[in-house]
Amino acid sequence: MPVRPVDHGIVSASGAGGGNVTGGTRDESHGDGYIYEVFYASGTMVVTGAPTIDLLICGGGGGAAKGYNSTVNSNQGGGGAAGWTGVASLGVAAGSYSVVIGAGGAVPAAWSSAGNDGNDSSVALTLTSGTTTMFASGGGGKGGRGGDINQTGGGTGRNCPTSHDGTSYSSNVVGSPGAGGGGGVWQFNSAGGGGAGGNQQNTGGPSSPAVVTIYYGASGGSGLWTNAQAGTGGSGIGVNGNGTPSFQPPDGAGWNSYPAAAGANYTIFCAGGASGYSGLTPSGNDYILDATAGSGNSQTYTKSVSGYNPTTNTTTGGMLIVRFPA
Repeated sequence: MPVRPVDHGIVSASGAGGGNVTGGTRDESHGDGYIYEVFYASGTMVVTGAPTIDLLICGGGGGAAKGYNSTVNSNQGGGGAAGWTGVASLGVAAGSYSVVIGAGGAVPAAWSSAGNDGNDSSVALTLTSGTTTMFASGGGGKGGRGGDINQTGGGTGRNCPTSHDGTSYSSNVVGSPGAGGGGGVWQFNSAGGGGAGGNQQNTGGPSSPAVVTIYYGASGGSGLWTNAQAGTGGSGIGVNGNGTPSFQPPDGAGWNSYPAAAGANYTIFCAGGASGYSGLTPSGNDYILDATAGSGNSQTYTKSVSGYNPTTNTTTGGMLIVRFPA
């Protein structure tokens, strides 16, 4: 189970000496004492005052491949999850900041193609210390295709990017890589291997009291040619994919799997996509249904402690969440 929200002891952002963050979609529904400003698309983050924030940034999930046909002897690999980067207790200076949100990888219409990589997400913030730091997460790797002798391996997860809005950063970059996609399969003949996760960046991250969490994107699973099971995509927090279509690495950590109330549904980020063999069969409370077409996930799988909710409000596109006290 994900860890529940932690009170960092931050001065109220809406009171004297605090601040505010706007520009995204505001969410004050969780009853945990925090305001959530969520960016589902690229735009401008406007910071007023001097708030201390928590931040989550995810890239776009990798797209599943398109299998040769619908039979069990040729199946596509699942897309890799996006990268997952979290920062707590970050002091941000007032200003307007460009937010780049990476799109999820498209699933091709034709069987002969592998999937497409997810795209990167990034934001460069000026901290109260005066340092500008780029926070970013790489997109997930594409899933491999299956069919005849043309099966392919899963794509490599994208590295954490080092450029934002045309500006390259040689230092002060903090971020996670995307996970690798799963390999495609041709039953009783051969199977593609899973793609590796990309590379992280941590070159001069913010100093104390900020706490940075950089998860690495895991490897996608290799297909199992003996029973036509293509590989699942790797997760964004280090869980490798595999060749069993009834399993998908579950994800979510810290306050980013909100809301906090015991027994409530909560959100899971950066789970790898399932293979195209037979869809996904959840098992207990640790598994969830796959996103559309086996693509890697960046956001909004909704999971319940009493079971599961199939693909509720899922999307493979990236996101950025800013959290600060109400």
